[in-house]
Amino acid sequence: MMKQLLSHQHKDIRKESLWLLSNIAAGTRIQISCVIHQAGLITAVVDALNNDQSEVVRKEATWVIANICINGTTEHIESLVEAGAIEALCGILGSADAQIIA
Repeated sequence: MMKQLLSHQHKDIRKESLWLLSNIAAGTRIQISCVIHQAGLITAVVDALNNDQSEVVRKEATWVIANICINGTTEHIESLVEAGAIEALCGILGSADAQIIA
């Protein structure tokens, strides 16, 4: 269900769904594992970061990845790398929103 919300036509739905995931990713390693191991979810987060037209959506996707990096295990971070998160993060470095890259 969450994966479908990340591709919803309304940007507010996508933004709030990513906000929810970023809060889960700020939790315990068990909670982060649930996010990582949900089929296609990390790929959808990286896709939102790479391709969403809304800067607020991309900002929330950045928080999901950042929180996993801060609170997760090496295995969690390896999953992000395999999903293309590093390239996606590099792609936002030119963002006009300083909060995304700060």
